Amino acid sequence: MTVCAMQAQTAKDSVRIKLQTTAGADIALDGDWSSTNIMYTKVATGSHNVTVRYGSLFEKTYPIEVSTTGKSEFTFLIEGEANISCTQQATVILDGIPQGLCPQTLKVVGTHNVKLQGDEQVYYDITDQININPFEKKDFSYTLKKRPPRQCGLSTLSDYNGVSLAS
Repeated sequence: MTVCAMQAQTAKDSVRIKLQTTAGADIALDGDWSSTNIMYTKVATGSHNVTVRYGSLFEKTYPIEVSTTGKSEFTFLIEGEANISCTQQATVILDGIPQGLCPQTLKVVGTHNVKLQGDEQVYYDITDQININPFEKKDFSYTLKKRPPRQCGLSTLSDYNGVSLAS
């Protein structure tokens, strides 16, 4: 049993709280690390420390105050910002999920696959892999390349025998 849980069991005033951080990050309450990014626990009222860690890139401790009449859910997001723009109208697709038309500001952290999909009759798609560190803001600007003009359609007979069908 953790120190925090023992304090909660012996304290008259204890509160069930929820701690949450970004997927892929770790979270601890008073030094007791959770196995997931969401932690539900019963704690004694008073001051506590929440530590949030994202790999070796980021670690920070936040003080919280727990009371029987106060807040019971605490969120500590670790996000970066990817600003995606494109000179043509295109749909931004992040890790296979459409996000909407350019420009888009995506709240993400880590490595992600980005695809920009324009009018498939006119432009080639662009794919890229981006990496955003915690609390970093990066701009990504893309230009879709045009496809060569298609030579499809009907040819007039004049192309073949010099006679025009137009009257």
